[in-house]
Amino acid sequence: MAQFPTLSENALRILHELRERAMDGYTVMSRTRLSQEELREALKEFSQLSGPPLVKVKGDASGPAVGEAYLWVPPDAKGYADFLLGNRR
Repeated sequence: MAQFPTLSENALRILHELRERAMDGYTVMSRTRLSQEELREALKEFSQLSGPPLVKVKGDASGPAVGEAYLWVPPDAKGYADFLLGNRR
């Protein structure tokens, strides 16, 4: 039986926001009510998934500048994002 990745609630909230449109980290934090540390941890979760990136990051997301990073779900990952969001229930 195939094992599907389990993402934290914070990662799923971020994925839900980024599924429709790209945005900077400050906007993501505002819309999801996450702190900088919670956003960085969720981005680490995404980077540890196997396969093509689920969330892409342009800019430095490792330090306090995480809010200035530009985040998006690439078009080729939107189906996988939908799958993960659909299994959330």
